[in-house]
Amino acid sequence: VMHRHLSSAAAKCSSKLLARSVAPRSATRIFPAAHRAQFPASALRTLAKPFSSAAPKTAEERRAHEMGVVDQYDSEHKRAFYAEVMGDGTDNIHFGKWDGVDTEAPGAYGKAATGMTNWMWKQAMEIVDQDGSAKQIKYIDLGSGSGSAAAHLCEQDPKVSAMCINLCPNQNEENMTRASAMGLDTKISVTTGTYMEMPKDWDNMFDGCFTQDAFVHAYSKEAGLREALRVTRPGGFLVLCDLHCGAGPDVSAEELHTFAETNMVADWLTPDECVVAAKKAGWLDAHFVDLTPDIRLSFQLMGRKVTDMLASGKYNKSEMLPTLKTYEANLIERVTQVDRGVFKWGALIGSKPGN
Repeated sequence: VMHRHLSSAAAKCSSKLLARSVAPRSATRIFPAAHRAQFPASALRTLAKPFSSAAPKTAEERRAHEMGVVDQYDSEHKRAFYAEVMGDGTDNIHFGKWDGVDTEAPGAYGKAATGMTNWMWKQAMEIVDQDGSAKQIKYIDLGSGSGSAAAHLCEQDPKVSAMCINLCPNQNEENMTRASAMGLDTKISVTTGTYMEMPKDWDNMFDGCFTQDAFVHAYSKEAGLREALRVTRPGGFLVLCDLHCGAGPDVSAEELHTFAETNMVADWLTPDECVVAAKKAGWLDAHFVDLTPDIRLSFQLMGRKVTDMLASGKYNKSEMLPTLKTYEANLIERVTQVDRGVFKWGALIGSKPGN
């Protein structure tokens, strides 16, 4: 899931699987599915509003918020849009790290997105496998989307396996189909559910938690980070890359609130606040690596791609057309918002205490 609260410190400044191993193909739901009939659009709009981190949160409100996230990503035209604009026709729909990438070359955005996945994995391995001697690494991808990162990481290193947990069933089907086609059935498992409430028997199960452009949708960052800690073995890693709330001097609370409300962000925290939340959740040596210049370039190139798509006329009768028009305007604004300090983007890194 890609980019998309406002706490007291945020008065100013105030997600991706089927509990189903791909091979056995038997599904287990992590939480009872919240059907749209239970949450009409008016209820979703009311329940999914950004809230203060200190405000009480009910399970019903969280489910409504999560259904909004599904609506944002899992329709056929939205998935096609993200693949075309962010993945250059590939399935890697993440923001990119642009070191050494020719922005004019075909497939540049997909290469940068994969570059970010590689950069994040390097940070993870520096925590759990510095000398490369580990015989196997089993990690969990929180909010794995269509599973492009998991497929890349598991394909490039035979000792790596992934559990993917993601809200969106259509994305999860894509993930399983790709894993099967790539011969990764035994290495990638896919669970439909929420990383806010994972199975009770997953205590200390994974070597680490990896999440790329998905945790921004966490209903409560601290609660989500505490749940991630629970499923990580002692000494395991946390590498979380995402959009964060900025703290520019001329940024209004109203502007931040509007972005959060329209992009399914329920707990809109600054990088410093996320570090505090991670430490409160129990993560050791939690720190933030600021990569904001990379997201500025990502927004610029996404905007250019959308403008070119509209100019081509190819999408004039497509269901994707309204989305393209909306995003063209939004992406131009995003670049100026980065410059004004509305957003930060980067990685939250930490480890679980113990050996």
